[in-house]
Amino acid sequence: MNFFNLNENSPTIKQPQGLEVKLRAHQLTSIAAMRELEKQSNIIIDRPTTNSDLYRTIYYRLNDIEEFVNSTYIIETNVAILADKVGSGKTLMIIGLILSKSIPSIHDRLMVGTDYFSLKMISVKESENVNLIVVPHNLVNQWKDFINKSNLPYISFNQMSDFDIFFDIDYTNEIIYYYDNVFTIYNKSKKKTISNKKAKKVSGSKVSKKKITEIYERKRLNIKKVNKLLRKNSVILLNVNRYSLFKQIFPTRKWARVIIDEMDTIPIPIAFDEFGNFNWFITATPTSILNKSCKRYVNKIFGTYGKLLNYFVVKNEDQYVDQSIVLPKPNIYIIITLLQKTISVIKDMIPYDILQLINAGNVKEAIVKLNCNVDTSDNIVNVLTDKIRIELHNLKKELEYVNGIIPIDFNTHEKKIETLKNNIDRCKTKLKTIKNRIDSIKDECCIICADIYDTPTIVDCCKHVFCLKCLLSALKISDNKCPYCRYILKSNKEYHIIDNKNKLNDKKVIKKSIKNTDKKFCDLDKADVLEHILRYISKNDKSPRILIFSDYSQTFEKIIANILRVKLEYKNISGTPSHITNIIDDFNNGNINVLLMNSQHYGSGLNLQAANYLILYHRMTSELETQVIGRAHRFGRKYPVNIIYLVNSSENHDINLSDNPYMINSEDELCKMIKISENNIIGKKK
Repeated sequence: MNFFNLNENSPTIKQPQGLEVKLRAHQLTSIAAMRELEKQSNIIIDRPTTNSDLYRTIYYRLNDIEEFVNSTYIIETNVAILADKVGSGKTLMIIGLILSKSIPSIHDRLMVGTDYFSLKMISVKESENVNLIVVPHNLVNQWKDFINKSNLPYISFNQMSDFDIFFDIDYTNEIIYYYDNVFTIYNKSKKKTISNKKAKKVSGSKVSKKKITEIYERKRLNIKKVNKLLRKNSVILLNVNRYSLFKQIFPTRKWARVIIDEMDTIPIPIAFDEFGNFNWFITATPTSILNKSCKRYVNKIFGTYGKLLNYFVVKNEDQYVDQSIVLPKPNIYIIITLLQKTISVIKDMIPYDILQLINAGNVKEAIVKLNCNVDTSDNIVNVLTDKIRIELHNLKKELEYVNGIIPIDFNTHEKKIETLKNNIDRCKTKLKTIKNRIDSIKDECCIICADIYDTPTIVDCCKHVFCLKCLLSALKISDNKCPYCRYILKSNKEYHIIDNKNKLNDKKVIKKSIKNTDKKFCDLDKADVLEHILRYISKNDKSPRILIFSDYSQTFEKIIANILRVKLEYKNISGTPSHITNIIDDFNNGNINVLLMNSQHYGSGLNLQAANYLILYHRMTSELETQVIGRAHRFGRKYPVNIIYLVNSSENHDINLSDNPYMINSEDELCKMIKISENNIIGKKK
């Protein structure tokens, strides 16, 4: 059976009993494929080509290419990846799988082998009749909502207190770990303290000093409670952040299934060592699991054979999923913004990850990562003059000492004093020169381009100031020699970008005036363009629900002021699962208009179908963009979502979701967005 390109002609199953939600055709097809793979534990590769991943994995062991391409290969496995597209309802597929077949068969385990023999272990250890589902901390409550729509008995471990059901709890004033060889936890009790009745008087005081004894809450693991709860429940839902305590309670258990959600982004602990009769990874981007925080755990399973990963994928064809769930086609908009002048200077000289910071609006952090020091004029003076000030201080102290001694040779003594005074004057002159040079940037020109300084940068060696662009170009063609004194700059830390305060104030005035002009968006930076968009949406949409995504939380610090100016309510998605759930509920109910979301941490898993606008503040990897867009464009959506890309000249303008995205060049053209969507706003009747 083919597990990768499932379609309407693939085997299917009936609606699983015990599930309130009626599953779509593609979901029933996926469940049928998962059941079959668990049953046969074999993936058949028939007559592979020399361009296949299989050939690239085993080519070094082949002697006969003709034999290879005419042979059939079998992968025996108890692990697979559920990889349907974002928003296809994979959570319900897993619940349907458990309802339709609660316990997979135990499989033999390969211990060692060669081309001529293999040694397998036929395990007699029985597994628990429990499916362990491991999820990121922000998805626990969402999973609970889905499981509650079935009759599956389950227990969830989200908070530390959730584990109390396994413990006998009492109070003591002694700490004895593994009390009676039982795993024991002690916590200081905030409620209970006792004091000795005998009070000792302090000499010379009428106040008695009481000796306080600390009382500890003692939790002793009760194995009977553990086994009873395992017998009563079919599912354990585990917040991955609680794995440390979970492992202490279940050190050697074997599960029916281990299911890990959002495998491409979940922070799997180094000590994670859970395996089941069958193991499922859930992600819409399967190849990315080799490069993320779960890499160590994945390597335990696939070893050095990561190129075979695609053979382990269970997936419906995207077209089949689209036909099954009938998702409305999203409206795609591209808005070209200004690439900041500072960055246009150096964009060809910096790596991709630095450019991503810049495109997200974190210019200073980007320059810091380039090992340049960005600071105000006053602080730059302090940096550059630090050694000189130390030298001046020491010279003054030395002069004070020399003046205080009784000389043996008066002529030598006078010469020494004269030399010290000259050196002190020299240091003072240096300090004054540097200060004047920094302060006079606005009135002078770069000695290379003979123009006003563009991103003024001062070098440590001769303390001359250049444009950053001019300096970098000169260093590039002269083997890192200073353009003025020819000193070799060995490190990027030997020059400093000056962020002049007055210049900053000028910029602020310019930015403020920009908002009152009719300039095109390509003449405005992203923060200003975003403000135009939000203002227009707030005026023309009575109930806007907007998602703004960036790879960096620092981006949001910059744009919060823009959001507040258009009087929209916003929240930053972060914190505990319950806090995140409350924020999403407020967003769905219309109490919050804008959600700020870090795409690295919250770009996958969350269901946010209520959003009618999704703004990508900068371009991301194609896999991450797929996940991000899937927060709103997913199973259960009734109206098209408006996806807005803010891009500048350094970013890719190709959009995979649409061949003909709408281009918006100015505020006057924002009406395109409202006109296209005016009959599709959530809650509005057509």
